[in-house]
Amino acid sequence: MGNLQLSTCSNRKIDEKSKETLLSIQTNDADFTALDLAIHKNVVTRHGSCPRTISSWKQFGIIIGNNVRLRSLTLKGGYVEITAVELRCIKAFCKGLSRNQSIATLAFCDIPPSGEEMFSYFRPFFERNTNLENVTIIRSGISDEGMKYLCDSLRGLKCLKSVKLNRNFIGFDLIREFIATINELPELTELNLSGSMIDNAACTTLAKVLTNPKTKLKKLDLSENAIDDDGIFVLANALKRNNTLESLDLCGLDFDMLGWEALATLVCDTSSINSTFCSNHTIRKILPRRIIKSYLALNQIIDKGQVARQKVIEYHFVLNNFDVRPFMSMDPRYLVHVLAFFSRTREVSYYSDNISPCGQSVIFELLRNTPQIFHARKCYDL
Repeated sequence: MGNLQLSTCSNRKIDEKSKETLLSIQTNDADFTALDLAIHKNVVTRHGSCPRTISSWKQFGIIIGNNVRLRSLTLKGGYVEITAVELRCIKAFCKGLSRNQSIATLAFCDIPPSGEEMFSYFRPFFERNTNLENVTIIRSGISDEGMKYLCDSLRGLKCLKSVKLNRNFIGFDLIREFIATINELPELTELNLSGSMIDNAACTTLAKVLTNPKTKLKKLDLSENAIDDDGIFVLANALKRNNTLESLDLCGLDFDMLGWEALATLVCDTSSINSTFCSNHTIRKILPRRIIKSYLALNQIIDKGQVARQKVIEYHFVLNNFDVRPFMSMDPRYLVHVLAFFSRTREVSYYSDNISPCGQSVIFELLRNTPQIFHARKCYDL
């Protein structure tokens, strides 16, 4: 995979490497599928340079707009001041870029606040490119106005599946506005907000995304943020009503055993049989794993009905020595349903410190201690 880098240098003449690069893009060379575009003259480049005149950047945008091979485009700002001339160059570039239908990943890296206006320039590209699936912003400074540009550009995109906002300089109020916009992306499956000023208040906004009945979110990264036990409680309560999220990264957060207990209760609430059965059986990975590793092991099983039965058996019958007394006086009409519940449970091998118990052993204990089921007038098919 070719990885091209171009720069808006002050030279007006295009060197031979840049000519070669532009020709490869223009001719849809299959080797060039990823392009790194440096937007500042002081950013170090390896593959030649482009003139920074508005007309030349417009032409360059048209070339990429007509390309059908590029899959990834990254704009690098070097976190140095972006001039008004360079912004006009990017604006002209985006007019041609909006015709592109092949780019699936668009990334912004080290963009200073002086360059955040460019987010608004990409709106036509976002709206027209039905293949765009991933948007990433890394180590950039985003002010109130910049966040408005970004939210307006992303709002309502139907094709976007992944949004990564990593280690950016963003205020707490702004990140909440961004999360509210994320809730309007119907196909989003991955959200990475690591190191982006997420606090407990932002968790409340994020809870609305997790409890949205239409959400398809499967992976959420909240590592290296200002979240403590209170924020964990909010997230855990929201995930009780979520059946899509499979991975949650909480590395580097400042929460203690109270937070871990809330997560453990989320995955397996042992307060009652019904609570255990209605626990979250979808989430498979919570980082760092620590004490809830064994709780997550059962959730690896694809059949979630099987997961629920296994948890009920393991945490209410096997680990607690199975007290059959509550069943001994049960009406046989109801007892047969209990037996049917356990008969659908099979021995399952999974990665854990303990071996999963077999439902058949529970059935044996029930039958041995509840003989009234054999004297029922009606025969029930188990």
